[in-house]
Amino acid sequence: MPQIYGDPYPQSSSFWLNCRNTGVNCKSLNFQVNIGFSKDRWKAFFKKIKVWKFKSRSDQSKFDYLYRLRNSAAEMNLKQVAKDILNVLPFSITKNQRYDKWTIKIMEKVIQPHHNCVDIGCHEGEFLEKFLQLAPKGFHHGFEPIPAMFEDLNEKFGGMNCTIYPYALSDKKGKTTFNYVVSNPAYSGLQKRRYDRPNEIDEKIEVETDLLDNVLAEDTRIDFMKIDVEGGEFFVLKGAQKILNRDKPVLIFEHGKGGADCYGVQPGDLFDFLKNNGNYDIFILNRFLQGKTSLTRGEFIYQFESGKNYYFVAKSKDA
Repeated sequence: MPQIYGDPYPQSSSFWLNCRNTGVNCKSLNFQVNIGFSKDRWKAFFKKIKVWKFKSRSDQSKFDYLYRLRNSAAEMNLKQVAKDILNVLPFSITKNQRYDKWTIKIMEKVIQPHHNCVDIGCHEGEFLEKFLQLAPKGFHHGFEPIPAMFEDLNEKFGGMNCTIYPYALSDKKGKTTFNYVVSNPAYSGLQKRRYDRPNEIDEKIEVETDLLDNVLAEDTRIDFMKIDVEGGEFFVLKGAQKILNRDKPVLIFEHGKGGADCYGVQPGDLFDFLKNNGNYDIFILNRFLQGKTSLTRGEFIYQFESGKNYYFVAKSKDA
């Protein structure tokens, strides 16, 4: 457990949030925390933080918030502390953070109170929690095959208008091995993907696979689906072919190099499948929010091959 300590508060208008073995100092806010940034990433962070003028909250309330984080950090996971601190900032530091914020904005734009939503690759349930908030009159479905996470989700969301399933969704029903990345569960999937960081620790576990078309009753309408399965999204979509053609839900999905290509899938395959099943257009997240045009097949392939973007939203022309 990290040791967190600080100068007496509120003797000054700022304080130290100091984590052992760090040494990264943001002088503008006077706090330190190690969140795994590279040296260049920290330089970019410092450059942005210098122009932070506390536009969305008063100075005092922001420091009050960070102070509460400092006091509770001894009982929290360090990664969660870092995540909470980043969420206070009025700008995004990482690409994944930008994607998460855009995803929330898209959800707020398209999800209605009566909608039924599906979270595939539920992880800790952040997006499922948002479904419950935005669509309190709907019923929602979450899929998480990692046993410990499945149990945590069941405990967290038990009794609410949702169901958690322990299946790894695909286009086949059965049992198979699953690559569980112990050191970074978000990398886990039916196939071993390429890792962005060295020395990840993984192990093989056995999971049940099933098709979304099989799991959900035919009279269950689905309005929104989020898919984050580290490269297996094409097979998840193949297993939801009936739902795509019948309900035409809005889709948010990850599709990038290092994941999808480990399943032998090319971006053109996914583009063609969505065009032929539900007549979907595919957008970059922020362009969708701005009301701009969808990607052509060639543009989608370029986004994949270049790594420029790997999170997308798809909307049926017929919806």
